[in-house]
Amino acid sequence: MLTGALNTTELLAELARFPDFDGHYQVNMDIIEPLKSIQTPTEIIVIIGTWCPDCHRDIPRFETILNAINNSNIHVKYFGVDKQKVDAHGLAAQYEFSRLPTYIVRQQDCEIGRIVERPELTLEEDLAKILS
Repeated sequence: MLTGALNTTELLAELARFPDFDGHYQVNMDIIEPLKSIQTPTEIIVIIGTWCPDCHRDIPRFETILNAINNSNIHVKYFGVDKQKVDAHGLAAQYEFSRLPTYIVRQQDCEIGRIVERPELTLEEDLAKILS
């Protein structure tokens, strides 16, 4: 179980060990097209549990979406938590959350939206809605 600040490489390697890992997601390119041209620096904080089946499925999809967007103005930080939803350094505690995964979208140091546990539509549609 990984906790604390996580990099994408170690996170995906850990998640790939689980049966619900989805490494073959097909991104809806029409939905993400506007996200490719976002000029405002955007930070997405993702709080995950490497033990969580929803995270096994959705984090690889999210990474596939980010790679398809390919926008250097969008930056992601991953924070892993244990089953009690804490990490040793309290990094995730500064963000109010109760379910995993939680995606917190921020621009200009302000939260502009969240995706909590499951997207309403799809990850890319919910992200596009938040960033439009």
